[in-house]
Amino acid sequence: MKKILFFLFIIFLYWNCNEKEPAKTESGYDKFYEKHEHDAGVVTVGMPVFVFKLFVDRSDKNVSQAVDHIETIDLFVKENSDSLYFKEVYAFFPGKTYKTLMSSNDANAEVKFLIKELNEKVDELIGIIDDKENQNCVVLRVGGKFELKDIETLAEKINISEIAGYR
Repeated sequence: MKKILFFLFIIFLYWNCNEKEPAKTESGYDKFYEKHEHDAGVVTVGMPVFVFKLFVDRSDKNVSQAVDHIETIDLFVKENSDSLYFKEVYAFFPGKTYKTLMSSNDANAEVKFLIKELNEKVDELIGIIDDKENQNCVVLRVGGKFELKDIETLAEKINISEIAGYR
């Protein structure tokens, strides 16, 4: 009986001494999506990652590794939106949780790329685009467990110089 109790005690200690991952917080995208998915003029796309991988040239080892870290890709488009809608969208991604990776604003569009980190990895990459010319607001979410170098690698491949030179 003592051996069984001792064995159970060791298992209990092992279980409690191991680091546990912090609980994943609810995504700003998820909150935003819940509130606005049924708005008039909304189009949403949840692209399965395996479909995305079909269109990527995986001959480059760095690109292949970066793509392998992607778990989700979601796209939300609101037609006939204005700058107030963009500001409301942006409010779902608070600065204490999301860091600005890139920001750009001109007469035709305002663009923000944000990242949310978890356990020293990028948990979400969020792109928010206010297309002023066509009156559309676009929100892109790329989720996974990747590093900034993965984002930089993909940005170089699709020629987004503002992100490619981030480091």
